[in-house]
Amino acid sequence: MTAQKKIKPALITGLAFALLPATYFHNQYAISNQPAPPVWEEAARAPLVTVKNVTAGSYHGVIEAYGEVKAVNNLALGSEVTGRVIWQNPAFADGAQVRKGEDLLRLDDTEFQVALANAQQALSEAELALQQEEQQHSQARQNWELAGFKEKPSDLVLRIPQLNAAKAKLKAAQAQVTKAQRDLRLTHVKAPFDAVVLNPTATLGSFIQPGGTLANLQRSDTAEITLSLSPVQWQQLPANTDGVIAKIVSQQDGSVSWEGHIKRLSSTVSTETRQRSLVIAVDKPLEQHSPLLFGSFVNVEIQGAMKNGMMEIPSFALTPEGYIWYAEKGELKRHKTSPSFGYGGQLFIPQSDLPENIQLITQPMASYLPGMKVTTRDTEAAAQNTVVSTVVSQAGGAQ
Repeated sequence: MTAQKKIKPALITGLAFALLPATYFHNQYAISNQPAPPVWEEAARAPLVTVKNVTAGSYHGVIEAYGEVKAVNNLALGSEVTGRVIWQNPAFADGAQVRKGEDLLRLDDTEFQVALANAQQALSEAELALQQEEQQHSQARQNWELAGFKEKPSDLVLRIPQLNAAKAKLKAAQAQVTKAQRDLRLTHVKAPFDAVVLNPTATLGSFIQPGGTLANLQRSDTAEITLSLSPVQWQQLPANTDGVIAKIVSQQDGSVSWEGHIKRLSSTVSTETRQRSLVIAVDKPLEQHSPLLFGSFVNVEIQGAMKNGMMEIPSFALTPEGYIWYAEKGELKRHKTSPSFGYGGQLFIPQSDLPENIQLITQPMASYLPGMKVTTRDTEAAAQNTVVSTVVSQAGGAQ
């Protein structure tokens, strides 16, 4: 019994060692002959691009420029007579407005009153002297005729030289009165036009004389804005600029604007900028709903001529190299172009050889290649999806 118990474990161990090679070779065979795993080929997906439908049409060009608001005239105000200031207008102050014909300063006119009185006296004496001389001239003619002389009397006999001298003295006396009256009027220093007073130097008690500057006057009934335009902008102007309105916008506050009109076109090219200029005029700038102040810098928009066969595209749809990309039958295409004009973030390009309707790629990528397959999505659909996503996100947050 004991011998059988010893033989049985040994037999099992021997069988196990005998089966090891068979097991090894079976496993090797199974591994080498197992079926290969299935290979799934992922279909290539065309990139999604956002497009905007663009159609060729007719558009007015808009010329955008900027400039400084300036007065039509700047005058160095002076006096033509000498005197002391005895009265000063309160409006004769820096930055104040004055009206045409308004007294700004008054000078002591005592000497001018005396000069006028003397001139009037001299005029009366000259009138009397002329009357006397005319009477003597008439008497001399009568005396010659009564004497019965048959010869023609000389000028001296008829006192014609004395008569002419009396007439000349009368004319000179009249001129002196006119001058004295003018000098008296000039003791009232008046504004020659509606103006803004700048840098006044005269004041009450000042002694002024011809040649000195009392103040600078900036004409205020009209303002002008000079715009330098490029050759491309000049081509956009209408053939007839009469009545063309210009929109003027404040650079400090874009909500404030004024209206002006084209006043004149320059016939020369600036030696500094090599550009022609156009002048915009604004009537009564200081009486507008919001005063248009001199010295302000403003932006100006002028509606240009109508252009046919133009396409309106966002400015960011044009690449730095001057290309636009568009999709046609699921493939990318590009087109070299140059904007004719632009404003408000939009560019207007000629249709040229483009189809009348295109699916414009609004955000072109540097990786795009002509002929690349794409899947298109309209900008309006993309915007709606964005709105829906935002609403859902907000609703989820509220829960």
